[in-house]
Amino acid sequence: MQPRVTLKREIFLRYWLPLILYVGIIFLFSSLPLSHVLQKIVIPDKVFHAAEFLLLPILFFRFLVFAAPRLFSKYYFFLGMTLAAVTAAADEWYQSHVPGRFMDFGDFLADVTGIGIAAAGWFIWR
Repeated sequence: MQPRVTLKREIFLRYWLPLILYVGIIFLFSSLPLSHVLQKIVIPDKVFHAAEFLLLPILFFRFLVFAAPRLFSKYYFFLGMTLAAVTAAADEWYQSHVPGRFMDFGDFLADVTGIGIAAAGWFIWR
């Protein structure tokens, strides 16, 4: 049997850290002011938003199912999608405070579309 500290570290590294880092990356991208270079990216804005949020619900599902199974095993799917959508809303709100950026409901809908696609893929896979 592993010592309790080692098990806690493994849970943190395997389930918490990827989720924290990915949310940090999302907010890091939102911190960048729109420059002419970023505006010339070939990928349409809404596609980028949807793609950016494809991984987030998966990370929430993994965390809720494996890191805290007793608490969330029955409701992980709904809760994971809700937490991902709340993160998307917080990201759009945060962007409204970054110079040169603004909050856009269409971007939020694109984020939620990415969340929905990922959730459907997870549901089919599981």
